[in-house]
Amino acid sequence: MDEKLPYIEKKTLQVKHENGFHVLSLRQFLDLIPEKGNPNSLSIIPYDWKTDRDKTLEIAQSNILDNNFSLFLGAGVSMSAKLPSWWSLLDGMMNESKNKQFAENDIEEITKICYNSSIVMGRFIRLMQERKSNEESYYTCLHNALYAGKDSCNSKLIEEICGLISRRRHQAKSIITYNFDDVMERALAAQGIDNYPIFGMNQPRNRFPIYHVHGFIPYNNSEIIKSIPVLSEEEYHKVYANSYNWSNVEQIHALSRTMCIFIGLSMTDPNLRRLLDIAIRDSENDARHFVFLPHIEIFNDEKYAEEKNNEAMRIQKEIFLELGLRVIWYDNYDELPALVGMLK
Repeated sequence: MDEKLPYIEKKTLQVKHENGFHVLSLRQFLDLIPEKGNPNSLSIIPYDWKTDRDKTLEIAQSNILDNNFSLFLGAGVSMSAKLPSWWSLLDGMMNESKNKQFAENDIEEITKICYNSSIVMGRFIRLMQERKSNEESYYTCLHNALYAGKDSCNSKLIEEICGLISRRRHQAKSIITYNFDDVMERALAAQGIDNYPIFGMNQPRNRFPIYHVHGFIPYNNSEIIKSIPVLSEEEYHKVYANSYNWSNVEQIHALSRTMCIFIGLSMTDPNLRRLLDIAIRDSENDARHFVFLPHIEIFNDEKYAEEKNNEAMRIQKEIFLELGLRVIWYDNYDELPALVGMLK
């Protein structure tokens, strides 16, 4: 079977071509013949996400042996170390700002005012902060909401990520992180891996690089940081309107030259999806990157909920294949560290 075909379900040996036709083995065709007296019994074997997950993991394990790789890390990684989610961070900043016009319990209404957009809400908070203070206070507010007194960088997931880098040190080329915190820096240093955060125009050093493409806010806030966090709408637009912005260049570089593994990301960021589209369009390779995602369990009140969830995952899998990504589904978040550990 050709591994490069874009739509393959190995369990059924079913290939879907772009013209809409399916190619089936003789056994598959016989299995699909309607039962006597029941013409509605003809159906394609449903998508089995667990079987597909196991096979995709095998491909990832094989590929990582022979390829350089980069890790793309999102909020889910920092959340495993008890740091806040994106929305919880904004909530914490609202509480930190102590604006007299708004109370702590107004967060739901303010979210609606900001059209349920996190970056619009980030802009709202920045302007609210600037009215009462200055940029330094905004940074301090963000720092306090981000760490909330927590200096821990320990979690099972982070431990497995560090173990993967340590075990494959010569193949691990970089971390691309969308998080502001220095959790990975401290965790890697504790494992004896010398690393260096890159967050703008600072020059890379002869250490393992961690690219903070949305800005960098270390726990130790004693040094002057020249990195403005990409938290609000205008900063987001400023960064991604420029195709040659260093953060876009580094992401494209990693996507084009290494095998990339995405952990703790929802994969909804429009710029990331745009960069994935660009990278796969300019590449002669098939889907060689991997993303860990929770399995879909949206439909739950109907008779055919399982079938609908499975079909939704099948379609999402095909969408991600078009973006150059193979999905490794997981059942619940507690299962994720063990799955990442299997890549070692």
